Amino acid sequence: MKKVFFVRNDFIKGSLFKYLWDLPPDAEYKVVVSDLGNVRSISQNALMHMWFAAYGKFRIQSDGFAMGSKGWKVFFKDMFLGYEVVELPYGKKVTQLRSTKDLSVKEMTEFLQNIDHYCGSEGCILPHPDEYNIAMGIK
Repeated sequence: MKKVFFVRNDFIKGSLFKYLWDLPPDAEYKVVVSDLGNVRSISQNALMHMWFAAYGKFRIQSDGFAMGSKGWKVFFKDMFLGYEVVELPYGKKVTQLRSTKDLSVKEMTEFLQNIDHYCGSEGCILPHPDEYNIAMGIK
């Protein structure tokens, strides 16, 4: 099982130490520590929400299906990001959609490209404002 900790404060750091301490001692583990690096940018986030709204309008006009931006976010995360298992206290595990807030700039770019291609294949041409190149990391 893969376990990822985003260490942003002492509480999470303590949770990481406890998790490591509680691992069975008779097994081997690989521990990787890396800088969180560039998480998704504000322009990427703004573009993503603009696209959810645009696709929602398109669906209403094309087939009458109405769902808010939050619903489209869940739809696209399910389609392109998938799920992760989160371990709660006392060994309980829950499965949840991956969050966009923890994506790197590169992962978010790939997510946005997948949304753009999917919507295009459905006949919805998403807006590409001036900020598009910034959001997609195009110089």
